[in-house]
Amino acid sequence: MEPSAAPHDANALPVSAPRLAERTAAPPVTTVEASAAAFVRENAPRPDLSVVLINWRMGKDLQGVVPSIRHHQVSCGVEVIVVNKPSGDGTEELCAANPWMRLISHDVFGIAEMRNVGIRAARGRYCLMLDADTEVLPGCFDALVQFMDLYPKVGACGGNTHRLDGSLERNVKRFYTLPTIIARRSLIAKIWPENPWNRRHLMMDRDPEHPYYGDWVAGACFCMRREAIEQVGLFDDRYYFGFEDTDWCWRAKRLKWKIAFNPQARIIHKVQRKSAEGFNRLTVEHLLSGARFWLKKRTLAWGFRDRTVRLEPPGKGRSRK
Repeated sequence: MEPSAAPHDANALPVSAPRLAERTAAPPVTTVEASAAAFVRENAPRPDLSVVLINWRMGKDLQGVVPSIRHHQVSCGVEVIVVNKPSGDGTEELCAANPWMRLISHDVFGIAEMRNVGIRAARGRYCLMLDADTEVLPGCFDALVQFMDLYPKVGACGGNTHRLDGSLERNVKRFYTLPTIIARRSLIAKIWPENPWNRRHLMMDRDPEHPYYGDWVAGACFCMRREAIEQVGLFDDRYYFGFEDTDWCWRAKRLKWKIAFNPQARIIHKVQRKSAEGFNRLTVEHLLSGARFWLKKRTLAWGFRDRTVRLEPPGKGRSRK
């Protein structure tokens, strides 16, 4: 059934759609390690899901997430790609000890740029951007694939993300507005965390036990449809640190793709938030990314050309829109 929102709620997914657990008999279950090992070969069949991890100086976090991926039970085909900027943090040794993961070395750090490297190497029907500081909970990968199969108009979905203390991290959100930015980046957030601007931005009126539509997905668990990537383009690699996810979802929505929350794909996010650790270089980069997104929205609204890089078939190289 095509996902059509209920007339009274533009963000609701259809309640008449079948539950994921009620779908027909699933194929045999195996581990991600066994599944991914079959996709390391160049002539391997196409997997259902490509998991892309990027890393720079987060080797200890990778050592935490890899076991949760390795022993994860799946009925879908999964490949795992690690894009790493060498830093001597042990990532090369970790990947050598886990040859079912594909290691790609990249000399330049940038969240959007490194994720694009992973997407270009990916062969799956869906591409999952997964942060290194996460832990994948049972059933997550199958739930992502089944959800995207079930809702063909969804270009990207976000998972059900929780913090280490068990609190819910609302990672499918509404776009920023000026009141939202003021409310979230000032003392208002500490004095009045339940303020209406923050609640609207985080879609706190939505039930996290049910799927719903939103505006954008935070990149900790960001599952993208290949057809949407081919139409929308890759992440804009001019975003060094932050807002690449907001930008991609904004472009996707302009092309009529939907962005959704998937309640059954569960992960734990240990939350680095480097830009929140006082005023540092990454704080500056995050602010610059926000300014770039604001300017890009305005210039495209004025009719200027979008120069975001498209995803091209292997061998055709890079081109621009």
